[in-house]
Amino acid sequence: MRDLFLRFRVLAMLLAALGLFGGFSGAASAQEGDAEGDLYLVTFLCENIEDDSFSVTEPLGGAVPTVVQEEGCSLGDASFVVTDASDATADAATGSEGEVSITGLAVGEGSIVEQETGLEAAFTIAADEITVVVFFNQVEATDDGTPTDPVAEGEGDLQIVKFFCANIEGDFFSVTAPFGAAAGEGDIDLDESGCEPGDASFEVTDSEGATADVATGSDGEVSLTGLAVGEGSVVEQETGIEATFTIEEDALTVVTFFNEVEATGGESVSPPPADDGVDPVDPVDPVNPVDTFDDLDCVVDVTPAQAQAILNADRSDPNDFDRDGDGEACETDDLISTVSTDGTVGTVSTVDGLAVVDGTTIATLPSTGQGNAGGNGGTIVLLLSALSLVTLVGGFAWRQRRTA
Repeated sequence: MRDLFLRFRVLAMLLAALGLFGGFSGAASAQEGDAEGDLYLVTFLCENIEDDSFSVTEPLGGAVPTVVQEEGCSLGDASFVVTDASDATADAATGSEGEVSITGLAVGEGSIVEQETGLEAAFTIAADEITVVVFFNQVEATDDGTPTDPVAEGEGDLQIVKFFCANIEGDFFSVTAPFGAAAGEGDIDLDESGCEPGDASFEVTDSEGATADVATGSDGEVSLTGLAVGEGSVVEQETGIEATFTIEEDALTVVTFFNEVEATGGESVSPPPADDGVDPVDPVDPVNPVDTFDDLDCVVDVTPAQAQAILNADRSDPNDFDRDGDGEACETDDLISTVSTDGTVGTVSTVDGLAVVDGTTIATLPSTGQGNAGGNGGTIVLLLSALSLVTLVGGFAWRQRRTA
């Protein structure tokens, strides 16, 4: 919005000459009656003034507008629909001279709409007074320096910038450059330790629902031109992060995405996959993968996570991973049953979360589902120790009976 000083300066130029309002030709009458006033329209096409309008009411006959030339502006042709306080309407066009007068409008509030741009201005008609409405249309200069026609539908541009950072959480921000920034150009100077540009794919949707698939490439930047003015969104396809942005007419909006990643000695890394809401299953050890054979032992051949994955794939449980039948593989009860299958129990202990028999690690103690692996370790030691004690006591009693 131009400041008040500019408005007064333009108005002073418009009202610089004295004369009679009735001297204007080509006037269109919209309403007849005792309480009437007049309307005068002026249209400027400007390179350095945003689309806008304002109106001022002056005593009829006190001043007469005159054609002016504003720096960076030229008078231009535009069409209008005028509605006065009585809802009477009139079509008017400023013509190449950039001005038109309408007489006999009803006193009160009215409105005027510029048909090419949809820009609407409100005005007040006072009895026996002239109301001046000035429209400004922002346009781009042609090669010869003359302004082009007003833009009927506003458009702006979007630039996406992508960074992978070791010390910044996944996030985004959106900034719209002020008018005058070169559309489709620009750069983000980010002096942030641990960050570097990278390749990512995006789906962009503008305010009219038009979509485009783009990728930043290795330089971490991509630009789109001609997006509809208004609210839009951009979704990073690898992570599902969605950002909203606002496109302003003839302005550049920059959306910057950050992905938090682990440092890799300065090399670019891929962002983490999008969270689909499903808890992932621990992967099978790539060094020693396990297939779903029927002769595996949950305390020797596989980890509890691998055993659970095999059990999920084949609920018939040919490997006896779920000996207690509760659907969870290689729990404490399952491990005890497995260790004592051959009728022998060695000396059981726990070392750093491992079940150890006679100095040999037989399994990683699984979780009970409550995050208390230590509880399982204690349980297996107590139960196996108790089983060992029962075996020893039973053997001693049997020998005593034979001696007797």
